[in-house]
Amino acid sequence: MENYLVLSADVVSSKSHLKSIQYREELISKLELFHEANSKVLGTRLRLSRGDEIQGIVTDITQFAMVLRRLRYFIRPLQIRVGFGVGEIITPVDTDDPWQMDGPAFHRARQSLTEAKSLKWTSTYFLSGDNLFDRRINLVLMMIDTIQERWTEAQWEAVYTYEQLKTLKSAGEQLKISYQNVNKRCMAAKWAVVREAEAEIGLWVKELFIL
Repeated sequence: MENYLVLSADVVSSKSHLKSIQYREELISKLELFHEANSKVLGTRLRLSRGDEIQGIVTDITQFAMVLRRLRYFIRPLQIRVGFGVGEIITPVDTDDPWQMDGPAFHRARQSLTEAKSLKWTSTYFLSGDNLFDRRINLVLMMIDTIQERWTEAQWEAVYTYEQLKTLKSAGEQLKISYQNVNKRCMAAKWAVVREAEAEIGLWVKELFIL
């Protein structure tokens, strides 16, 4: 059977946020916007259920770290813990509602999320069933988390806009700042390092799937 990559997340401090109908509706709206912007790399919509949990399938496995970063960008200022799981799916793929699906990939994703909740030094965890691989990729994910948790709102905006528009000049025009300031914000965010790390672990996961 085919392997899948499942993302499972929950909202940090959800009791203080999602008890508000307004917050919940806003989060659902942000997830819809995220899907519209990233549907090419997703196998399902990311759906909110169980009060504060988000779940879905990533199809472009080489881009899974980018998907994670963009998800965090779209739902800010809310913060999430995220678990990734690799494995089979034993039910039909439901592209609209991943909560109707089940299988080892979902079990590992939820186990990963539990691990992410229990750890104090990271908000992301990955489980594939290969212990050595998991140790290595979780070390890199922890380092990326450590960098990103220090990003300011201005840095998040600069990184996302530059990534989308491809040039500092275009990003500066959209953000109404100089291209030099876009560059300064991206450098302060260690964007070049994060981008390289995301690409590298994406290739690791691709090799894992091939095996």
